[in-house]
Amino acid sequence: MEIEMSGVHYHISSATKEHIYKKAEHFQKMGHLLDRIHVSIKASNKSGHENHEVHLHGKLAWHNAPTIEIYRTSDNLWGALDDTFDAFNIALNKHKHKHTDFNHERISSDDEHV
Repeated sequence: MEIEMSGVHYHISSATKEHIYKKAEHFQKMGHLLDRIHVSIKASNKSGHENHEVHLHGKLAWHNAPTIEIYRTSDNLWGALDDTFDAFNIALNKHKHKHTDFNHERISSDDEHV
């Protein structure tokens, strides 16, 4: 599984990178077949209040598998990362249990739809 990380107006620290790697490794240990995970962190500062938007783009590793995208925003970066990976896990499990046909488009989740 390939793990990519990028920061928009944000430098991703080595501790945060390690946190992301551990979260991603969890999916491998659970036996999920993932081809690629890309995590993007965008920082913003509005009225002196720092916020982080985390976008997870996950590509499943089977024929015609969908792309799963999750977005979360929080003033606590690691909390946003944890929420993002939790929502990704829920979306992945719903997809695996719900579908037997592999002709899929895209699964998307935002703050209102998990």
